[in-house]
Amino acid sequence: MTNDVARDIDFVLDWIARVENEWLRQNGKLGPIKAESIRLGGIPKKNSKETTTQEGETTMENGNNDVLAQRRYLRNRLAEVYLDKREAARKQFAIRDDEVPGTWQNLLDRIAAGKFVLDVEAEKNNKGYSPFQNITWRDPAIPADRPGYDAWKVKAKAAGKAVEDDILVKDPTMALESLRAYETAVIA
Repeated sequence: MTNDVARDIDFVLDWIARVENEWLRQNGKLGPIKAESIRLGGIPKKNSKETTTQEGETTMENGNNDVLAQRRYLRNRLAEVYLDKREAARKQFAIRDDEVPGTWQNLLDRIAAGKFVLDVEAEKNNKGYSPFQNITWRDPAIPADRPGYDAWKVKAKAAGKAVEDDILVKDPTMALESLRAYETAVIA
């Protein structure tokens, strides 16, 4: 797999995770659990009781549902924190390419300044539709540190796994403390 394909896959996975987390946030998954979200075929789960909140919203009372919702929220927050940390690391290790020029003037300026890398081998075998398909828009004076980034990913995933274990095993309040520590930690 080429680096470009791996980078594109990482980008798509980042985007999917962010869209999913935003959807969860917008659809009230962080607030009270709605009765419709925990019914199977319109039938309430066993050992649950419907109540009406002051706002007139029908909810299900079941001791485990609050804890499960809190754990789900913490896992989603962990994913958001990891993605934010990963984006910062990709910039730090020069893994992320610059944005593609959006105007002709920007394109001409970038070419004149030499802020691009041409894949000469691919250019020799060019059978594509665009003369720009073999250009990577980045400053060649700043090389990507792929080994450093890969080492960072191993450390970040290990630290994230420890937080995920806390989320699944510990009380949600203690897990939140662990998540906040991970969020402020510098992974080197």
